[in-house]
Amino acid sequence: MRNKLLLVQLIIVLSILTGCWSSRELTDITLATTLGIDKIDDEFQVTLQVLNPNEIAGGTNITTQSAISNYSATGKTIFEALRQLTKVTPRKVFLSHLRLVIYGEEVAKEGIGDSLDFLVRDHELRTDFMVIVARGSTAEQLMTIFTPLEKIPANKVISSIEATHDFLGIGKLMYIDNLINTVISKSKQAVVTGAYMKGNMESGSRLENVEKISPDALVYIDHLAVFNSDQLIGWLNEEESKGFNYITDEVKNSLVSVKLKDGLLALEIKKSNTSLKFKDNKGKTEMHIDISSEISVGDVDTNFRIENQSDVKQIEAAVETKIKQLCQLSIDRAKEMKADIFGFGENIKQYNYDKWKEWEDDWTEQFIDLPVKINVSANLENSGVIKKPFFYKIKENRKED
Repeated sequence: MRNKLLLVQLIIVLSILTGCWSSRELTDITLATTLGIDKIDDEFQVTLQVLNPNEIAGGTNITTQSAISNYSATGKTIFEALRQLTKVTPRKVFLSHLRLVIYGEEVAKEGIGDSLDFLVRDHELRTDFMVIVARGSTAEQLMTIFTPLEKIPANKVISSIEATHDFLGIGKLMYIDNLINTVISKSKQAVVTGAYMKGNMESGSRLENVEKISPDALVYIDHLAVFNSDQLIGWLNEEESKGFNYITDEVKNSLVSVKLKDGLLALEIKKSNTSLKFKDNKGKTEMHIDISSEISVGDVDTNFRIENQSDVKQIEAAVETKIKQLCQLSIDRAKEMKADIFGFGENIKQYNYDKWKEWEDDWTEQFIDLPVKINVSANLENSGVIKKPFFYKIKENRKED
C-alpha cells in the first residue's frame, strides 16, 4: 500500500515537471533590442532593431553581414504598427529583450502619452529599458548609424549614457517606469537624455563606417530633453545639464575648470551630495539647495601654486562659484520653460503638505516666482604629487629661444 502511495505521488510530481510549456526556440523568433517611435502624418511609425544571432554568437559561422537589422512599419497605434512588421520580418519579433526606446524629436514634441500605454501594458515588455530622444532627427535616422566597438548599437548608446552620467555629470538614466511616474506627476516634470548623429548619415548607415579609423558618422550623447507632461518643450545644454544633476543629487563624478591667475585649473569632482529644503518663514518662502563636493586637482595650466592653506581656500572658492553658476543656469532655463524638473514641488509636498495644497493648482507660476538660494561647499582633498607647476618655466624657455 505504501509503495502504491509513493507511486501515485511520483506520478503527480512528474506531471507537474513537464518542462517549459511556453518555451520557443531561438530559431523561431527574432529578438529586438531597440524600438524607435516616429510619426508619419497621423500614423505611428515604429522601427525595430533586431539581432542577427549568427553574427553575435561567435563561432565559425560569422560572416560579413551586419549584427543587426532594422525593420519599419506604420499603424494607427503602436500595437498595430508592430503587428504590421510581420509582413517584412522573417519571424515573429519578441520585445522581452528590449534595451532602448528612442523617440524622434517631432513625435516627442507632439506628445508621447499615446505610446506609453503600450510600453507598460504589453506582457512581453520588462521595465528595465531606457528611454531617450533623438535630437534633430527621427528615431529611424538615428538607428541607421553603425557604431564602432559595439556590434549592437543599443549597447553602445546605453554605455555612453551611463559613462557620461557617471564621469561627466551630464545625461539622465531614465527608465520607463520612472518616466511614466514623472509624466503623470503634478509636482515634477520629466527629463530624458538626448542623442544625436554627427557626420554623414548616408555613410554612417553602411557597415564600412565601423571599418575606418575615423568613422564618417557617430552617435553622441548630449543635452537633456525637458517635458511638460508628455510633450517635449525644450533642451538643456551641457552646462545646464550639469547644473541639473548637481541640484538633483545625480553627480557621481565630474570635472570643473576654473580660471586662476593666467590659466586654467582642472579639477575632478570625486563626490557630491545635495539636499533640498523648503523654508516658509511667516510667508517668506524660499527653496534652499545645499551642495557639498569633494575635489582633487587633475590638471594645471596656470602659474598658480598650491603651497599653503590660503591657496587651497582660493581653489575651493573658485570651484564653489563655478558649481553655483552651473546650478543657476539650469534653474534660469527651467523657469524660462516653466518646468519644475528638479522636484521642488515634490519636496514641498513631502515636507510642507499644507503649502503644497495651497499652491498645487497654480504650481507652475509659483515655481517661476519661488526664490532659490544655492550654497556650495567644496573640499580639496588631493592636489596631486606635484606642488609647483613647471609649465611656466617651459614657456619662459620658449620666449628666450
